Amino acid sequence: MGVVYTVEMSDKRISVHADPVTDEQLVCRAKALAQRLSLGYATPSLMMLTLTADRLEMRLRGDKGKPVSCDLLKLDTQSPAGRSLKQPLTKALGIKKRSDLPLRVLDATAGWGEDTWLMHAQGCYVHALERNPVVAALLEDALGRAMGDATLPTDELCVKQGCALDWLSHWHARYPAESAWSKIDVVYLDPMFPPGRKTAQRKPMLVLHDLVGEDLDAAALVPLALQVATKRVVVKRPPKNPALLPDPVVSHGGKGVRYDVYIPGISKSE
Repeated sequence: MGVVYTVEMSDKRISVHADPVTDEQLVCRAKALAQRLSLGYATPSLMMLTLTADRLEMRLRGDKGKPVSCDLLKLDTQSPAGRSLKQPLTKALGIKKRSDLPLRVLDATAGWGEDTWLMHAQGCYVHALERNPVVAALLEDALGRAMGDATLPTDELCVKQGCALDWLSHWHARYPAESAWSKIDVVYLDPMFPPGRKTAQRKPMLVLHDLVGEDLDAAALVPLALQVATKRVVVKRPPKNPALLPDPVVSHGGKGVRYDVYIPGISKSE
């Protein structure tokens, strides 16, 4: 795995496990992951980050349902509808024809990485950033499996662990002018949605919310993103929630979501 973990977890709710424990190589990898995340190995905990022969998954103590993991191949990226440039997300990114690609996109709040994978499948190069180290590990595992057990990072797709506020504030220090990632075409922001009131949330989203918490700095990300993006900033929002920054240039509605678009140096009123 290529993620560099810069934040110590020390979260006693979580420990790392291997399944089966009779697989010595698997146990060694699980112990290395536990050390990298500053988590206990095979210690009693409420949440068990479990490495199996097939994937990395989160198991919840006492839960009889399926473990939580990212299965990005379930997303439709191959059918004519799945590849259509008329999808709201694709339109929000500003992709009008295939020759516009590849865009370099910073997915600054990647979470489980579904939008990361959708953007990559459309031909974008994506730099996925996730602030929670456990979620970043699960995300990298999922993206690697979706790419056929590829080893990340590559120039086209990478996962980094860190706070979006910090990374956006110091982007050009991290990636000097000679770096391929010094210029980002699009910064994509998907702050944590508030818990739903009317419908039950899926277990993965509940676990993500428990691990990551509220995105209290979400509004502060847009002005910083506008300093990094060269073409546009896209913010994913619930349909009826206010924009994080007033007066987006345009908004594209999707199924249960809205994509607000901001252009560096341009306001809707101009």
